[in-house]
Amino acid sequence: MKVALLVFPIHYSHGCILQTFALYSKLKELGYRVTIIDRQPKKLSFVRAGARSVKLLVKRLIRGYKGAIFYQGWFPYEIMRNQQHFINSFSEDIKSVYSTEELKHFVEKGDFEAIIVGSDQTWRPCYVPNVMDYWFDFAEDMGFKKITYAPSFGVGVWEYTDSQTLRCKELASLFTGISVREESGVKLCKNYLGIDATHVLDPTLLWTKDFYEPIASQYPMPEGGCHCYFLDVSEEKKKIAESIAQKKGLVTRYINTRTEDGDAPVKERIAPSIEKWLAGFFYGDYIVVDSFHAVIFSIIFQKTFVVIGNKKRGMSRFESILNKLGLQNRLLKETTTIDEVLQDEIDWNSVCEKLDILRNKSITFLKKALSNQ
Repeated sequence: MKVALLVFPIHYSHGCILQTFALYSKLKELGYRVTIIDRQPKKLSFVRAGARSVKLLVKRLIRGYKGAIFYQGWFPYEIMRNQQHFINSFSEDIKSVYSTEELKHFVEKGDFEAIIVGSDQTWRPCYVPNVMDYWFDFAEDMGFKKITYAPSFGVGVWEYTDSQTLRCKELASLFTGISVREESGVKLCKNYLGIDATHVLDPTLLWTKDFYEPIASQYPMPEGGCHCYFLDVSEEKKKIAESIAQKKGLVTRYINTRTEDGDAPVKERIAPSIEKWLAGFFYGDYIVVDSFHAVIFSIIFQKTFVVIGNKKRGMSRFESILNKLGLQNRLLKETTTIDEVLQDEIDWNSVCEKLDILRNKSITFLKKALSNQ
């Protein structure tokens, strides 16, 4: 069967790249021919792109701006240079499109038997170029199977307009199978669309650590240490990390660069390679993070971790997976002390048992939706 996988715009987020690769690889393992459709933001014309670059260059010369000058859509492509060779390992099956019209044309000509909305925050209107593309608004009359695998609303509140909500209700009735990544997403689908969605795992969790170890081990790194990954760096988070490291007698290492800091010099924003990023979790003794996929890979590699709640980027993602695995005490909230978290040990046997059940359920959903049984 020929399957199209419509994904979140591929950019410098390690989680974005790895969840795309994980679902693509699982579908391939199940025997499907997969084409990844990378729905990028609209390309700027040569004139507008040049004008923006000139404006940023002037800003650099006059105001000392140190950020990126050249962008591709929303994302400065310079900072992906160390990630590109990993993307190239499966890029022959990636097709980038830059508008709804281009997406529709490609799918119409693709002879696909099924199309799947992939994971990450593909159902969060403010995070994607056109959220209705991820509800297959462009493909209402096309006869292939329409499936979702673990899209996320990102937050526990409904962010769609009334007209979008009505349209989503209409389109949802055409789906062969609907699944979401968070329990909060199940509730949102029920309350606002009147549909019963299945809760499934993030695609990265469809694989065990054996799948990722050969990638992580390609980057040599000293073993041990308190390894930290913060999307939104703050002095408070640094103090928490340093306090934990001191109490554990560990050296502190930071996995990430200043990738998310738009005002940082480009050389300081260059994202670590996928191999180096994974190695940060693979070799660490203790992990302190504020990122969803950093939590996921701490779990995959069975590393003791603490996650600092990141309300700006959405808390429901953290709460859903942690509650499912009995790890809710790893979430450091305003009322939680560091000592409380450090006292609790993780029962990895229990976590793995729960994870195996959820993994089997998630793969079963995918198989049934594609076979339409």
